[in-house]
Amino acid sequence: DALMNYPLAMAVLGFVGGPHLDHGLAAGQQNYRDNLVELDGQGFADALIRNLTVNRPEATAVQFNLLGSHDAPRAMSVMGEDAVRLRIATLLQLSLPGTPSIYYGDELAMSGGPDPDCRRSFPEVLADAGEAALAHRAYVRSAIAARREDIALRRGDVSVIGAAARAVALSREADGRRGVIVVNAGDDAASLELGRAPLAGLGERQGLTIGRIAIDQDRGVVTLEPRSAAVLLGD
Repeated sequence: DALMNYPLAMAVLGFVGGPHLDHGLAAGQQNYRDNLVELDGQGFADALIRNLTVNRPEATAVQFNLLGSHDAPRAMSVMGEDAVRLRIATLLQLSLPGTPSIYYGDELAMSGGPDPDCRRSFPEVLADAGEAALAHRAYVRSAIAARREDIALRRGDVSVIGAAARAVALSREADGRRGVIVVNAGDDAASLELGRAPLAGLGERQGLTIGRIAIDQDRGVVTLEPRSAAVLLGD
């Protein structure tokens, strides 16, 4: 048994949206109005660990992880109509324990306010959605494929190995496979000093990097430009 994981959604949206959250829009849904707050990197790390440990591991592993639903404003709109932020939020959704659930249209970065505006019609012809929407869909498909192909993105432990300003680094490990997810949700560049060991043998998963990052293996430092993220996996 598991729950619709709104606490995780609030944490992801609060972290990735940050000062760009549309609180006026969020006020149209009680859960968002009462619980959606801006989070920095450490605030997100604390909320994430609390979410991952409040229930038994068997429940956490199958939580219904969502960013939007039929009765909540669209994630795209809540985060200021910023498709890059939606992409970062989706990457977190697809690289954390649980059962990711993508609300129809979020893979096309659809906009929408509180219910019933969040139930806008899906495009009759996919091509009519536009190039930006299709590019977002391609990224979501790549993230789904990565989760399916690498057990480190589906199961096993999660630990916070770095947090600074509006950036965070998460480590995942399962069945001998390791992965590190690095995110900078801020509007300024950020550096995370992770140490050499967490980065040893890891490289960027092609097709998942958002923006630009630089990895200094010798110093164990990852530098991220504003609104950027990457998944680092072993060969």
